[in-house]
Amino acid sequence: MNFVRSIKKNQLGRDFVVGDIHGCFDVLDSALLDIQFNTAKDRLFSVGDIIDRGRHSAKCLEYLDKDWFYAVTGNHEQMAIDYMLHGVDEECYRSNGGQWLINNTDPFERDRFLSAFASLPIIIEVETDFGMVGIVHAECPTSNWSALKSGLINPKTSYHLTQACLWNRKVIYDLCTKPVEDVHAIYCGHTIVGSAQVRGNHHFIDTGAFKTGRLTIGQIQGQE
Repeated sequence: MNFVRSIKKNQLGRDFVVGDIHGCFDVLDSALLDIQFNTAKDRLFSVGDIIDRGRHSAKCLEYLDKDWFYAVTGNHEQMAIDYMLHGVDEECYRSNGGQWLINNTDPFERDRFLSAFASLPIIIEVETDFGMVGIVHAECPTSNWSALKSGLINPKTSYHLTQACLWNRKVIYDLCTKPVEDVHAIYCGHTIVGSAQVRGNHHFIDTGAFKTGRLTIGQIQGQE
């Protein structure tokens, strides 16, 4: 597993972060048109959960193959991995939108999904004009970004921290306002919000596209 991926500053165009896509790639396509996204210069970062619940989950491979699209692991990607590798709790995964994968019994296609999801990092950090921007699915579970990075690659702490990055809701539910140190901003999904919410320097941007038809996209680099 790749725990941390570091991305250099975009010197050509703009960088954006998108909330949980959940198979709604038609909604994403429309949103990218609205912001006049330029695939030759711009980049799009995903907070994870690009699959399940929406109608077009299988289309995720088209995006993961694009050199302008970057995603972290979400809890739904991890559930898909666990299901494909271990057959873990099929009914639970089905009830959480995994029927598209459960019903696909083609071993070649499953291998493609498994390989794609297993290659995703737990966190991404992106250089911007304002400083480092972190991307993690649920939240940063440490008081500083450097501690999270070092903890993820430490065999003694990586499992616990990975689970927290994928599943925690402490920051948003406890209304934490203390910023995480060593990072300018952190973008997260996982918890559906009516509109983007900020807690300290955590930005929560999952606006429930599979329910609402709305994807939140935030710009982190380049001219407005």
